[in-house]
Amino acid sequence: MKAPRSSSIFLLLLFLVLAAFAWKCGFFFCEKKKSPVATSCAAQKNISVIGHKYFKQSNANQSNGSASLQARRTIPIVPAPLDHLSDQELQEFPGGTVVESAQVDGPEPGEKTRLRILKTNFKYPLIRTEEVVDEKNNSVVIREEMVASHLLVTLAEGEDPQKFLKKMGSLATSIVKVNSNAPLYRLNLLSSKLESLPEALEKSTSATAGIGEPDFLSHLHKMPEKPLYKSDQWAFWPSHYFMPNYDGHSTWYQYYRPDANDQSYYSCYSGINAEAAWDIRTDASSVIVAVIDTGIRYNHHDLAPNMWHNPRPSAAGDLYGWNAYDDNGDPMSVASDLDPYSGHGTHCAGTIGAYSSENGQTMYGVAGVAWKVQLMACKYLGPGGDGVRSDEITCLDYAINHGAQIINCSFGGYSWSYAEYEAYKRARDHGIIVVTGAGNDTRDESNSWLLYPGSFQLDNIVNVAALDPWGYLATFSNYGGDNVHLAAPGVDIFSTWNSSDDAHQRMDGTSAAAPFVTGAFALLKAHFPKESYRQLIARLLHATDKNQSLEGKTITGGSLNIGQALMGPTPSDRDLYTPHESDIEWVNSMNQNLDFNKSKIEWSDYYWNIDY
Repeated sequence: MKAPRSSSIFLLLLFLVLAAFAWKCGFFFCEKKKSPVATSCAAQKNISVIGHKYFKQSNANQSNGSASLQARRTIPIVPAPLDHLSDQELQEFPGGTVVESAQVDGPEPGEKTRLRILKTNFKYPLIRTEEVVDEKNNSVVIREEMVASHLLVTLAEGEDPQKFLKKMGSLATSIVKVNSNAPLYRLNLLSSKLESLPEALEKSTSATAGIGEPDFLSHLHKMPEKPLYKSDQWAFWPSHYFMPNYDGHSTWYQYYRPDANDQSYYSCYSGINAEAAWDIRTDASSVIVAVIDTGIRYNHHDLAPNMWHNPRPSAAGDLYGWNAYDDNGDPMSVASDLDPYSGHGTHCAGTIGAYSSENGQTMYGVAGVAWKVQLMACKYLGPGGDGVRSDEITCLDYAINHGAQIINCSFGGYSWSYAEYEAYKRARDHGIIVVTGAGNDTRDESNSWLLYPGSFQLDNIVNVAALDPWGYLATFSNYGGDNVHLAAPGVDIFSTWNSSDDAHQRMDGTSAAAPFVTGAFALLKAHFPKESYRQLIARLLHATDKNQSLEGKTITGGSLNIGQALMGPTPSDRDLYTPHESDIEWVNSMNQNLDFNKSKIEWSDYYWNIDY
């Protein structure tokens, strides 16, 4: 009589143990989708990069009593399908397919995390996407894109990369140095399955005293271009400027006339006052400006006279700059009917420094802020305007190593990267000014929506919003009273394009606004060669045109006035711009924490940037 009862108890206990084991392994919360795509089911800590970061930080908060996680991002897009690419993704990766997918519980109740491996035509074909989805609203609250086949590792000083590779065991196949400026390596993984990258990241925390992190994707600040038509470049006009109407400008006039009943004047309320600047200086031929972007059509008639020439080109033939996307010395911007963004870098270069002679004659009717300057082409963005952080860092270090004094960065990504931060800090240590576009997502960058590199709290970075011709913040522009410094013209900007050697195009976006500030810094650097990067930045920021629509939306509450900046007094110490105190404390504490000899850190600890 007792034996059957004991057997029942034993079976019950066995069932409970097996159930607990199944729950531990994640069998109950992994939802497979019926599709031709292979799906995975694994423990959440091993399958989700976002989950890995979240739970690491959550546990840290509980142990040290710090505040809760920073407010989550709210992205007004629907989740991407598990078994195929969304329409937006197909624009970035034409012909892409999903080769593996899974859905697991999200970091918070009521959320799911969607995981996919995409096969694309990108430089690194296998792309990993993760989306945290609010099930109630069916909206994405976090989205990450990263390379699935490798991760980035910043090794500790003096650490042997081959010994680190050996510690990674069968997870990795090789390790390759990204560039000579930092102990940053690309660790190639044996597998690109959903569990591979999180597993390698977890292993790297015990295999090195340094930092392992995904190689995140970043993107151009994309905006649709308007049809090509010729007219004056309104952005160079003075603020509050009225120009009589005359034949030849009717298209521009009809498009921009704010008063339909007044047909005698154009009106422009947000130009950069370039004429006043050009009365003082037009020549910045001693200044090297790097354009990190899609490359430059360096044979373009308006740009060829102002292209930088490498005095000591390498065997790769890097005469005009570097192509990190294709890993060669030819940064040509190649036109493609399938890629409407391929001319992005050429457009930026034209605004910065399309050539004009001493008497103001342009080659084809378009002028740059600096009539003479040295334009260095650094290509890291490929088809669709996508690139990875490791290639961006390669371009950045190339510019540092070859004497660039100003760098234009009209791109961004919403994932914080230690390796990327360190690269921009190296630029600061060399006294280089970096100008970034604030982004085109109509977001307030003062809270949780931080776009990098513009939101790095480094005093050599100037972050730029976009203005329309009437002096209002452009409807698409990001903004932020804490980390967007000023605004510049960014609507209907006419500049050079890459479809031919005499092509021009109009473009909207903070991508088009940032180059005006970059060109302004080129003139300032040439005119005040002994001033430090901090003095030049202070000079430009203190000379902005104050604008009520920008109050609280930018640090200065104003827009670019290059004429006033060139005429202004030398900034005093009290005029120098520095990040606000909370940012300084955060950066100082982070730098202290990143001392490899003092403490061990992980990239996940900085993803949420709690002190921002």
